[in-house]
Amino acid sequence: MINNPLHILHTLDRYLAAPFELYVYGRSALALGYAEAPMRFQSTMDVDAILPARDLKAIEQNEDFWQAQMNLNSSNT
Repeated sequence: MINNPLHILHTLDRYLAAPFELYVYGRSALALGYAEAPMRFQSTMDVDAILPARDLKAIEQNEDFWQAQMNLNSSNT
């Protein structure tokens, strides 16, 4: 069974035209990083990520990422 954070990221990836790097933290990171993570981590409904300040200008201008994020949020993942 696929955990929810992994499902969310797979869906986001399907909408992206190019690779995009995210720094994931919180429950999602624990669910993704540990095979035997507790179900409360695997069932989280979001993926928290850090967007580095040094990359902020490029991220703000990356229409592909923002469109993929909008598509993900409007889909029935």
